[in-house]
Amino acid sequence: MNYKNVKGFIKLTREQQQVLISTHTKHQSILGMDQKYGYTPVEVKAASKLNSSVIVKFQNGEWMHYTASGDWY
Repeated sequence: MNYKNVKGFIKLTREQQQVLISTHTKHQSILGMDQKYGYTPVEVKAASKLNSSVIVKFQNGEWMHYTASGDWY
């Protein structure tokens, strides 16, 4: 996946970009084949200026927080 095409990616810090990439890879690894497409990121933004968490909006309209520890909720 080319994360540079995700709206807001270039506005993230380098650390936030790494959180998105690594956590999304982990998230995708637990999804079934029929779910993966819907969880393609379409927009991302910083959750806070105080940490590297990001808010990710997906193609299916859902959104989640991705944290620096590699968790999502």
